Amino acid sequence: MLLHNYTLRMVLTDCNPSSQKVNVLADLSQDISEVLPYLDTVLKGLQYHHDEKFLTVKRKGHVITFWSRQIAVTKSRMRRKTGNS
Repeated sequence: MLLHNYTLRMVLTDCNPSSQKVNVLADLSQDISEVLPYLDTVLKGLQYHHDEKFLTVKRKGHVITFWSRQIAVTKSRMRRKTGNS
């Protein structure tokens, strides 16, 4: 399986427009559902949910969830551009 493309999106996590935390979503061009149970067996600290067919892991205060065509990362810090682009 080879992932050819993905699109990243940032979503505010709460109703505070000045919040520095966002959820990051990666929309995947291919279905990765076949690899999720395998990752659960070979990597430590992951949890595969067989009925719903998604995989989760907690790392450094973030919850990372893998679905068939999307990956979500919670509580990511938003970087602001400084105008020196």
